[in-house]
Amino acid sequence: MSDLTLTQLVQTMDQSLFYWEFKDIERSSKGGGQLASFILASCFIDALAGFYAGVFQKEITTKKQTIEKREFIINDKGEEEESRSGKRYTTFVARYLSQYKPDNLYKDLRCGLVHAYATGQSYVFSDDTNQSLFHMDNTLDGQIILKLEDFLADIRIAYRQYRKDIIDSNDLFIKAKRRYESMLLMGPVKIIPVLSGSNNA
Repeated sequence: MSDLTLTQLVQTMDQSLFYWEFKDIERSSKGGGQLASFILASCFIDALAGFYAGVFQKEITTKKQTIEKREFIINDKGEEEESRSGKRYTTFVARYLSQYKPDNLYKDLRCGLVHAYATGQSYVFSDDTNQSLFHMDNTLDGQIILKLEDFLADIRIAYRQYRKDIIDSNDLFIKAKRRYESMLLMGPVKIIPVLSGSNNA
């Protein structure tokens, strides 16, 4: 591992994950992209779950002798094992978004909505224009209503708590650092245009 400090890691996560990615979700939600905001919110949860689990990428040779990058974690025994996205997601939700049913949120939001544009069995998604609906109320069919504004507020709280836990727990810092060093983070990049022509003028 590199000599990336706790302060540097937290600042990087704040700048990229929170101020760029999460704020982009909020901008989308206010600009008419409510469905996109639910999808991006699930991606955000997935990203945090990867940091929480300490996921890292590693090249392996498959049975067909091809080289693939796969995701791994260090398990409780200190051994490498292939990481499963569903387990990461539900573990993070259980810890930081415990007001939601982890398996159902994974199936309905991450798998159903994100990958298939399908409605789930447990949750339904609503924007904030319908004032007669309340977050976490039930529909007549028994599904739980997720109102976007409230859902994003819960994710904001989850990020803050996880951030605090990274600062307070060396184990969580090491896992987050391992995830960052393996895959880095997306963030704004300053692009300097290259001038065409022989004089570059």
